[in-house]
Amino acid sequence: MTVTRNVSNLSRGIGELLEQRFTGEIFINQRESRVSIYLSNEKLLWVKDKNHARRRWHRAINKYSTKHQSAQALASFKEVDDYDQLSQAVARQQIKLHQVQAAIAEVATECLFELFTQQSLAQKLMWTLKQNDSLEFTANLGLSAEHTKAIILQADLSSKQWQSAGLGDYLPTLSPVIEQEQMHDAVEIPIPKSYLQGQCSLWDIAAKTQTSMILIARSLVNLENQNIIKFHQIPDIPETTNGKVFTSLFSSQPKLRDRDSNANVTAAKFAHTRAMANQGKNIAKPSFDPRKPIIACIDDSPVLAHSVKKILASVGYQSMIISEPMAGMGLLAKYRPNLILLDLLMPTVNGYSVCKFLRETSLFKTTPIIILTSKDTIVDRTRAKLAGATGFLTKPPEPKELLQVIRLNLTDIPWKSS
Repeated sequence: MTVTRNVSNLSRGIGELLEQRFTGEIFINQRESRVSIYLSNEKLLWVKDKNHARRRWHRAINKYSTKHQSAQALASFKEVDDYDQLSQAVARQQIKLHQVQAAIAEVATECLFELFTQQSLAQKLMWTLKQNDSLEFTANLGLSAEHTKAIILQADLSSKQWQSAGLGDYLPTLSPVIEQEQMHDAVEIPIPKSYLQGQCSLWDIAAKTQTSMILIARSLVNLENQNIIKFHQIPDIPETTNGKVFTSLFSSQPKLRDRDSNANVTAAKFAHTRAMANQGKNIAKPSFDPRKPIIACIDDSPVLAHSVKKILASVGYQSMIISEPMAGMGLLAKYRPNLILLDLLMPTVNGYSVCKFLRETSLFKTTPIIILTSKDTIVDRTRAKLAGATGFLTKPPEPKELLQVIRLNLTDIPWKSS
Protein backbone atom coordinates (compact mmCIF):
# COMPACT_ATOMS: atom_id res chain seq x y z
CA MET A 1 0.00 0.00 0.00
CA THR A 2 1.32 3.43 -0.99
CA VAL A 3 0.08 6.74 0.45
CA THR A 4 1.30 10.25 -0.45
CA ARG A 5 0.46 13.24 1.74
CA ASN A 6 1.66 16.56 3.11
CA VAL A 7 3.39 16.57 6.49
CA SER A 8 3.46 19.75 8.58
CA ASN A 9 5.64 18.33 11.38
CA LEU A 10 8.20 15.75 10.29
CA SER A 11 9.40 14.99 13.82
CA ARG A 12 5.90 14.23 15.06
CA GLY A 13 5.06 12.30 11.90
CA ILE A 14 7.97 9.88 12.22
CA GLY A 15 7.28 9.48 15.94
CA GLU A 16 3.69 8.50 15.20
CA LEU A 17 4.79 5.94 12.61
CA LEU A 18 7.16 4.38 15.15
CA GLU A 19 4.32 4.12 17.68
CA GLN A 20 2.08 2.59 15.02
CA ARG A 21 4.81 0.00 14.32
CA PHE A 22 4.81 1.00 10.65
CA THR A 23 6.92 -1.29 8.48
CA GLY A 24 8.06 0.00 5.13
CA GLU A 25 9.64 3.02 3.44
CA ILE A 26 9.12 6.74 3.98
CA PHE A 27 10.25 8.56 0.83
CA ILE A 28 10.70 12.33 1.00
CA ASN A 29 11.61 14.48 -2.01
CA GLN A 30 12.24 18.03 -0.79
CA ARG A 31 14.31 20.63 -2.65
CA GLU A 32 17.87 19.27 -2.46
CA SER A 33 17.03 16.06 -0.60
CA ARG A 34 15.72 12.71 -1.79
CA VAL A 35 15.68 10.51 1.26
CA SER A 36 14.28 7.05 2.00
CA ILE A 37 13.78 6.10 5.67
CA TYR A 38 13.12 2.42 6.38
CA LEU A 39 11.22 1.42 9.54
CA SER A 40 10.24 -2.00 10.82
CA ASN A 41 8.22 -2.64 13.99
CA GLU A 42 9.45 0.37 15.99
CA LYS A 43 12.99 0.09 14.63
CA LEU A 44 14.89 2.40 12.31
CA LEU A 45 16.58 0.06 9.86
CA TRP A 46 18.21 2.28 7.30
CA VAL A 47 18.36 5.76 5.79
CA LYS A 48 19.31 6.22 2.15
CA ASP A 49 20.06 9.60 0.59
CA LYS A 50 19.86 9.62 -3.19
CA ASN A 51 22.23 12.58 -3.58
CA HIS A 52 25.26 12.08 -1.30
CA ALA A 53 24.81 8.43 -0.29
CA ARG A 54 28.42 7.25 -0.62
CA ARG A 55 29.84 10.48 0.71
CA ARG A 56 27.76 10.23 3.89
CA TRP A 57 28.46 6.56 4.53
CA HIS A 58 32.20 6.80 3.91
CA ARG A 59 32.33 9.71 6.35
CA ALA A 60 30.27 7.90 9.00
CA ILE A 61 32.13 4.59 8.73
CA ASN A 62 35.45 6.45 8.98
CA LYS A 63 34.24 8.29 12.09
CA TYR A 64 33.19 5.22 14.03
CA SER A 65 35.80 2.67 13.04
CA THR A 66 39.57 2.37 12.93
CA LYS A 67 41.40 3.03 9.67
CA HIS A 68 42.11 -0.69 9.30
CA GLN A 69 38.48 -1.64 9.93
CA SER A 70 37.06 0.98 7.55
CA ALA A 71 39.54 0.18 4.77
CA GLN A 72 38.91 -3.56 5.16
CA ALA A 73 35.13 -3.21 5.16
CA LEU A 74 34.96 -0.61 2.40
CA ALA A 75 37.38 -2.48 0.14
CA SER A 76 34.81 -5.24 -0.37
CA PHE A 77 31.84 -2.93 -0.98
CA LYS A 78 30.40 -2.23 -4.37
CA GLU A 79 28.22 0.37 -2.65
CA VAL A 80 29.06 1.49 0.88
CA ASP A 81 25.40 2.30 1.59
CA ASP A 82 24.44 -1.34 1.21
CA TYR A 83 22.60 -2.87 4.16
CA ASP A 84 23.35 -6.48 3.24
CA GLN A 85 27.06 -5.84 2.78
CA LEU A 86 27.31 -4.03 6.11
CA SER A 87 25.50 -6.98 7.74
CA GLN A 88 28.01 -9.33 6.16
CA ALA A 89 30.91 -7.15 7.34
CA VAL A 90 29.57 -7.45 10.90
CA ALA A 91 29.17 -11.22 10.51
CA ARG A 92 32.77 -11.48 9.24
CA GLN A 93 33.88 -9.38 12.23
CA GLN A 94 35.39 -6.77 9.92
CA ILE A 95 33.50 -4.16 11.87
CA LYS A 96 31.50 -4.26 15.10
CA LEU A 97 27.72 -4.01 15.31
CA HIS A 98 27.74 -0.92 17.55
CA GLN A 99 30.04 0.86 15.07
CA VAL A 100 27.67 0.19 12.17
CA GLN A 101 24.68 1.29 14.26
CA ALA A 102 26.53 4.50 15.17
CA ALA A 103 27.15 5.09 11.45
CA ILE A 104 23.47 4.49 10.66
CA ALA A 105 22.55 7.00 13.38
CA GLU A 106 25.05 9.52 12.00
CA VAL A 107 23.64 9.32 8.46
CA ALA A 108 20.07 9.48 9.78
CA THR A 109 20.89 12.59 11.84
CA GLU A 110 22.43 14.33 8.83
CA CYS A 111 19.52 13.53 6.52
CA LEU A 112 16.90 14.55 9.09
CA PHE A 113 18.81 17.74 9.87
CA GLU A 114 18.60 18.75 6.21
CA LEU A 115 14.92 17.82 5.97
CA PHE A 116 14.07 19.82 9.11
CA THR A 117 15.98 22.83 7.76
CA GLN A 118 14.20 22.67 4.42
CA GLN A 119 10.82 22.13 6.05
CA SER A 120 11.30 25.35 8.04
CA LEU A 121 11.44 27.23 4.73
CA ALA A 122 8.69 25.35 2.91
CA GLN A 123 6.45 24.93 6.02
CA LYS A 124 5.24 21.60 4.65
CA LEU A 125 6.83 18.71 2.84
CA MET A 126 5.45 15.80 0.89
CA TRP A 127 6.18 12.22 1.84
CA THR A 128 5.19 8.89 0.37
CA LEU A 129 4.58 5.93 2.66
CA LYS A 130 5.16 2.53 1.11
CA GLN A 131 4.01 -0.16 3.52
CA ASN A 132 5.94 -3.38 3.12
CA ASP A 133 5.51 -5.99 5.85
CA SER A 134 7.99 -8.28 4.14
CA LEU A 135 10.73 -5.65 4.04
CA GLU A 136 13.84 -7.19 2.53
CA PHE A 137 16.10 -5.76 5.21
CA THR A 138 16.72 -7.86 8.27
CA ALA A 139 16.45 -6.04 11.56
CA ASN A 140 19.84 -7.06 12.97
CA LEU A 141 21.33 -3.60 12.39
CA GLY A 142 18.18 -1.70 13.36
CA LEU A 143 18.06 1.05 15.97
CA SER A 144 15.49 0.94 18.76
CA ALA A 145 12.53 3.35 18.88
CA GLU A 146 14.18 5.05 21.85
CA HIS A 147 17.42 5.57 19.94
CA THR A 148 15.51 6.76 16.87
CA LYS A 149 13.59 9.36 18.89
CA ALA A 150 16.89 10.61 20.31
CA ILE A 151 18.23 10.99 16.75
CA ILE A 152 15.13 12.95 15.74
CA LEU A 153 15.51 15.22 18.77
CA GLN A 154 19.18 15.87 18.05
CA ALA A 155 18.58 16.57 14.35
CA ASP A 156 15.67 18.91 15.13
CA LEU A 157 17.62 20.86 17.75
CA SER A 158 20.68 21.09 15.49
CA SER A 159 18.50 22.43 12.68
CA LYS A 160 17.01 25.07 14.97
CA GLN A 161 20.50 26.12 16.08
CA TRP A 162 21.56 26.29 12.43
CA GLN A 163 18.63 28.53 11.58
CA SER A 164 19.15 30.72 14.67
CA ALA A 165 22.71 31.30 13.46
CA GLY A 166 21.31 32.81 10.25
CA LEU A 167 22.26 29.81 8.12
CA GLY A 168 18.78 28.64 7.14
CA ASP A 169 19.35 29.40 3.44
CA TYR A 170 22.34 27.06 3.30
CA LEU A 171 22.61 23.28 3.44
CA PRO A 172 25.76 21.50 4.67
CA THR A 173 25.92 19.57 1.40
CA LEU A 174 27.23 22.75 -0.26
CA SER A 175 30.93 23.05 -1.03
CA PRO A 176 32.88 26.31 -0.48
CA VAL A 177 35.26 27.27 -3.30
CA ILE A 178 37.81 30.10 -3.32
CA GLU A 179 36.89 32.51 -6.11
CA GLN A 180 39.69 35.07 -5.77
CA GLU A 181 43.01 33.29 -5.31
CA GLN A 182 44.97 36.55 -5.19
CA MET A 183 43.03 37.71 -2.13
CA HIS A 184 43.24 34.60 -0.04
CA ASP A 185 46.62 35.53 1.49
CA ALA A 186 45.43 39.02 2.37
CA VAL A 187 42.30 37.83 4.18
CA GLU A 188 42.28 35.43 7.09
CA ILE A 189 40.74 32.11 6.09
CA PRO A 190 40.56 29.74 9.09
CA ILE A 191 39.86 26.69 6.90
CA PRO A 192 42.77 24.90 5.18
CA LYS A 193 42.87 25.94 1.53
CA SER A 194 42.87 22.28 0.45
CA TYR A 195 39.27 22.05 1.69
CA LEU A 196 38.13 24.96 -0.47
CA GLN A 197 38.68 23.42 -3.90
CA GLY A 198 35.16 22.17 -4.56
CA GLN A 199 35.71 18.59 -3.35
CA CYS A 200 34.52 18.88 0.26
CA SER A 201 31.05 19.68 1.56
CA LEU A 202 30.50 21.53 4.83
CA TRP A 203 29.74 18.16 6.40
CA ASP A 204 33.11 16.87 5.15
CA ILE A 205 35.02 19.88 6.49
CA ALA A 206 33.39 19.64 9.91
CA ALA A 207 34.28 15.93 10.06
CA LYS A 208 37.86 16.48 8.92
CA THR A 209 38.56 19.32 11.35
CA GLN A 210 36.37 17.90 14.14
CA THR A 211 34.91 21.38 14.52
CA SER A 212 31.42 22.83 14.97
CA MET A 213 29.77 23.08 11.57
CA ILE A 214 27.99 26.26 12.65
CA LEU A 215 31.32 27.94 13.43
CA ILE A 216 32.75 26.81 10.10
CA ALA A 217 29.68 27.88 8.12
CA ARG A 218 29.52 31.31 9.78
CA SER A 219 33.15 31.98 8.91
CA LEU A 220 32.64 30.90 5.31
CA VAL A 221 29.40 32.83 4.84
CA ASN A 222 31.27 35.93 5.99
CA LEU A 223 33.89 35.24 3.30
CA GLU A 224 31.11 34.74 0.75
CA ASN A 225 29.77 38.18 1.62
CA GLN A 226 33.23 39.54 0.76
CA ASN A 227 33.13 37.70 -2.60
CA ILE A 228 36.15 35.63 -1.62
CA ILE A 229 34.41 32.25 -1.80
CA LYS A 230 31.26 30.87 -3.40
CA PHE A 231 29.17 27.87 -2.44
CA HIS A 232 28.51 25.22 -5.05
CA GLN A 233 26.62 21.96 -5.28
CA ILE A 234 28.96 18.99 -5.61
CA PRO A 235 28.26 15.42 -6.74
CA ASP A 236 28.56 12.28 -4.68
CA ILE A 237 31.95 10.60 -4.58
CA PRO A 238 32.40 7.98 -7.32
CA GLU A 239 31.90 4.28 -6.81
CA THR A 240 35.00 2.52 -5.56
CA THR A 241 35.90 -1.05 -4.68
CA ASN A 242 39.30 -0.37 -3.18
CA GLY A 243 38.71 2.41 -0.68
CA LYS A 244 41.12 4.84 -2.43
CA VAL A 245 38.58 7.63 -2.85
CA PHE A 246 37.48 7.13 0.73
CA THR A 247 41.05 7.41 2.00
CA SER A 248 41.92 10.50 -0.02
CA LEU A 249 38.77 12.40 0.90
CA PHE A 250 38.20 11.56 4.53
CA SER A 251 41.29 10.30 6.31
CA SER A 252 43.56 13.36 6.46
CA GLN A 253 43.01 16.15 8.97
CA PRO A 254 45.32 19.14 8.32
CA LYS A 255 45.65 21.58 11.15
CA LEU A 256 43.81 24.87 11.06
CA ARG A 257 45.91 27.81 10.00
CA ASP A 258 47.49 29.97 12.66
CA ARG A 259 49.92 32.27 10.83
CA ASP A 260 49.26 35.47 12.76
CA SER A 261 47.59 36.77 15.90
CA ASN A 262 44.14 36.96 14.31
CA ALA A 263 44.52 33.45 13.01
CA ASN A 264 45.61 32.28 16.44
CA VAL A 265 42.40 33.66 17.92
CA THR A 266 40.31 31.99 15.23
CA ALA A 267 42.19 28.70 15.56
CA ALA A 268 41.74 28.85 19.34
CA LYS A 269 37.98 29.27 18.91
CA PHE A 270 37.89 26.28 16.57
CA ALA A 271 40.03 24.24 18.95
CA HIS A 272 37.74 25.07 21.89
CA THR A 273 34.65 24.09 19.92
CA ARG A 274 36.34 20.89 18.77
CA ALA A 275 37.25 20.01 22.35
CA MET A 276 33.65 20.64 23.44
CA ALA A 277 32.35 18.45 20.64
CA ASN A 278 34.77 15.63 21.47
CA GLN A 279 34.06 15.84 25.17
CA GLY A 280 30.83 13.88 24.91
CA LYS A 281 32.33 11.17 22.68
CA ASN A 282 34.83 9.98 25.25
CA ILE A 283 32.54 9.84 28.28
CA ALA A 284 31.57 6.36 29.40
CA LYS A 285 27.89 5.55 29.18
CA PRO A 286 26.26 6.42 32.50
CA SER A 287 24.75 3.76 34.70
CA PHE A 288 21.68 4.80 36.68
CA ASP A 289 19.77 3.11 39.46
CA PRO A 290 16.10 3.05 38.33
CA ARG A 291 14.99 3.36 41.96
CA LYS A 292 16.57 6.79 42.37
CA PRO A 293 15.60 10.02 40.60
CA ILE A 294 17.85 11.46 37.92
CA ILE A 295 18.56 15.19 37.74
CA ALA A 296 20.08 16.47 34.49
CA CYS A 297 22.32 19.53 34.61
CA ILE A 298 22.89 21.16 31.21
CA ASP A 299 25.68 23.68 31.74
CA ASP A 300 29.01 24.35 30.02
CA SER A 301 30.73 25.24 33.32
CA PRO A 302 32.54 22.22 34.81
CA VAL A 303 32.85 24.07 38.14
CA LEU A 304 29.10 24.57 38.48
CA ALA A 305 28.38 21.05 37.24
CA HIS A 306 30.71 19.60 39.88
CA SER A 307 29.06 21.72 42.57
CA VAL A 308 25.54 20.65 41.55
CA LYS A 309 26.58 17.00 41.37
CA LYS A 310 28.00 17.18 44.90
CA ILE A 311 24.82 18.80 46.28
CA LEU A 312 22.56 16.22 44.63
CA ALA A 313 24.72 13.30 45.77
CA SER A 314 24.39 14.49 49.37
CA VAL A 315 20.67 13.63 49.33
CA GLY A 316 20.99 10.45 47.26
CA TYR A 317 20.10 11.85 43.87
CA GLN A 318 21.76 10.82 40.60
CA SER A 319 23.09 13.51 38.28
CA MET A 320 23.45 13.56 34.52
CA ILE A 321 25.96 16.25 33.51
CA ILE A 322 25.66 17.58 29.94
CA SER A 323 28.07 20.31 28.81
CA GLU A 324 26.77 20.57 25.23
CA PRO A 325 22.99 20.29 24.72
CA MET A 326 23.12 19.14 21.10
CA ALA A 327 25.51 16.28 21.87
CA GLY A 328 23.59 15.34 25.02
CA MET A 329 20.12 15.17 23.52
CA GLY A 330 20.46 11.42 23.01
CA LEU A 331 21.21 10.90 26.72
CA LEU A 332 18.19 12.99 27.72
CA ALA A 333 15.91 10.98 25.46
CA LYS A 334 17.35 7.66 26.61
CA TYR A 335 17.30 8.18 30.38
CA ARG A 336 14.38 10.64 30.71
CA PRO A 337 15.59 12.57 33.80
CA ASN A 338 13.03 13.48 36.45
CA LEU A 339 14.09 17.14 36.39
CA ILE A 340 16.35 19.30 34.21
CA LEU A 341 18.59 22.15 35.38
CA LEU A 342 19.31 24.31 32.34
CA ASP A 343 21.94 27.02 31.94
CA LEU A 344 20.69 30.15 30.18
CA LEU A 345 23.89 31.25 28.44
CA MET A 346 26.01 28.67 26.59
CA PRO A 347 28.52 29.06 23.73
CA THR A 348 26.47 27.44 20.96
CA VAL A 349 22.86 27.91 22.05
CA ASN A 350 20.81 29.79 24.65
CA GLY A 351 18.72 28.11 27.31
CA TYR A 352 15.47 29.68 26.10
CA SER A 353 15.81 27.88 22.75
CA VAL A 354 16.64 24.56 24.39
CA CYS A 355 13.76 24.90 26.85
CA LYS A 356 11.28 25.75 24.11
CA PHE A 357 12.56 22.85 22.02
CA LEU A 358 12.19 20.38 24.89
CA ARG A 359 8.66 21.58 25.60
CA GLU A 360 7.71 20.99 21.97
CA THR A 361 8.68 17.31 22.20
CA SER A 362 6.37 14.74 23.72
CA LEU A 363 9.14 13.25 25.88
CA PHE A 364 9.63 16.43 27.94
CA LYS A 365 6.28 18.20 27.85
CA THR A 366 5.78 17.80 31.60
CA THR A 367 9.38 17.41 32.83
CA PRO A 368 10.26 20.17 35.33
CA ILE A 369 12.85 22.51 33.78
CA ILE A 370 14.67 24.94 36.08
CA ILE A 371 16.62 27.75 34.42
CA LEU A 372 20.05 28.55 35.91
CA THR A 373 21.54 31.96 35.19
CA SER A 374 23.52 34.84 36.62
CA LYS A 375 21.05 37.23 34.93
CA ASP A 376 18.16 37.57 37.36
CA THR A 377 15.81 40.23 35.98
CA ILE A 378 12.06 40.43 35.42
CA VAL A 379 12.67 40.25 31.67
CA ASP A 380 14.73 37.07 32.04
CA ARG A 381 12.14 35.44 34.28
CA THR A 382 9.35 36.37 31.86
CA ARG A 383 11.25 34.96 28.88
CA ALA A 384 11.99 31.78 30.81
CA LYS A 385 8.31 31.34 31.66
CA LEU A 386 7.25 31.96 28.06
CA ALA A 387 9.76 29.33 26.90
CA GLY A 388 8.11 26.82 29.22
CA ALA A 389 10.46 26.86 32.22
CA THR A 390 9.09 25.58 35.51
CA GLY A 391 11.38 27.64 37.72
CA PHE A 392 14.30 30.02 37.83
CA LEU A 393 17.47 29.96 39.97
CA THR A 394 20.35 32.42 40.19
CA LYS A 395 23.86 31.01 39.60
CA PRO A 396 25.59 29.69 41.54
CA PRO A 397 22.60 28.28 43.43
CA GLU A 398 22.75 27.93 47.18
CA PRO A 399 22.47 24.25 48.21
CA LYS A 400 19.35 24.76 50.35
CA GLU A 401 17.63 26.84 47.66
CA LEU A 402 18.48 24.32 44.93
CA LEU A 403 17.20 21.38 46.96
CA GLN A 404 14.05 23.26 47.94
CA VAL A 405 13.18 24.03 44.32
CA ILE A 406 13.80 20.42 43.27
CA ARG A 407 11.72 19.10 46.18
CA LEU A 408 8.79 21.30 45.20
CA ASN A 409 8.85 19.87 41.69
CA LEU A 410 9.39 16.24 42.63
CA THR A 411 6.75 15.87 45.31
CA ASP A 412 6.05 12.24 44.44
CA ILE A 413 9.65 11.16 45.10
CA PRO A 414 10.96 10.49 48.63
CA TRP A 415 13.81 12.66 49.88
CA LYS A 416 16.49 12.18 52.44
CA SER A 417 16.70 15.03 54.90
CA SER A 418 19.61 17.36 54.22
